[in-house]
Formats: sequence, C-alpha cells, structure tokens
Amino acid sequence: ATTPVFFVLLVTELQNSHDAVHLAEKDTALHLHGFAETQRRITDSTHTVLRTIASIPDISNLDVEKSKVVLSTLLEANPIYTNVILVDLKGNVVAAGKNHVMARKLNFGDRKQFKEAIASKGFAAGEFVVGKSSKKAIFPFGMAVQNKQGEVTGAIIIGVSLAHYGEYFE
Repeated sequence: ATTPVFFVLLVTELQNSHDAVHLAEKDTALHLHGFAETQRRITDSTHTVLRTIASIPDISNLDVEKSKVVLSTLLEANPIYTNVILVDLKGNVVAAGKNHVMARKLNFGDRKQFKEAIASKGFAAGEFVVGKSSKKAIFPFGMAVQNKQGEVTGAIIIGVSLAHYGEYFE
C-alpha cells in the first residue's frame, strides 16, 4: 500500500533535485558573465587611464616630483587601484603614487606586465601577484611610456585590488 506513495515521493524528490541543479547552473553562468563584464570594463578603463597618464610630458620625461603628484592624484580618484608606479627602462622605480620612498628601492624588471609593455610599446596585462609595493593581492597592468620622438622611456605599472572582486562576489 505504501509502495506507490514512496515512488511518487522519490520521483518528486528527484525532479526537485534536478530543477535545483539546473537553477544553480543558470545562476552560476549569470554570475560568471557579470564577473567577466566587470573585468572587461576594469581592463578597458585602466587602459584608458594609463594611456592618458603616459601621454603627460612630466611622466614621459620621468620627472620624479611632478610624476609623484600625478600618480598620487590618480590613486586618490580611483580607490580600486592599490598603487601606480612609474619605472625606467630597467624596471627601477622613478616615482610612486603611494609609499614613494619605499617603492624607490624596488625593481619591476622581472614582472610580466613590465616586460610585455616595453616589448609591445603599449598596454599589457600581468598575472595575479602579491604587490611588491602594496603587499596586497592584485592584478597588475602596464603601459609603456614614450617621449615625443616615440622612444620608450619607461612604463607605468598599476595594480587592481583583488579585494574589489571580493566585494563583487559578496
């Protein structure tokens, strides 16, 4: 007498389980699409910001004092970034938006974003790292800096705080 009821409950539970898995798959795909769009927008806006900053004569001339002002102003207006650093062709820090004195002791010549920015004379994405200057989990980008003659004089390195993504996922 209880067998038909048991089978009805079993089939209903299996269907509910299947529906829950399907709904979870759709939710995950939606969140991943949103995350990918967020990453694309951050990359595009970072590219635009770096291209603009790289075109400022004080930056392309590697002027230490004036570059510090520009870089610190950029950071104040954009809290998503952990630090922005101007480096010479060897990767040695010329100026930093934060912790300038400490950052001057660092070299970014070994970083992917620096090497690719210099090689391409343009914009480059790095890979997940703990920032040398910020000591925070970041995703860095680089942009070659060129003088008026089109010669590469250095690069700008900027780190996007991964804490920003944590807020997104929450």
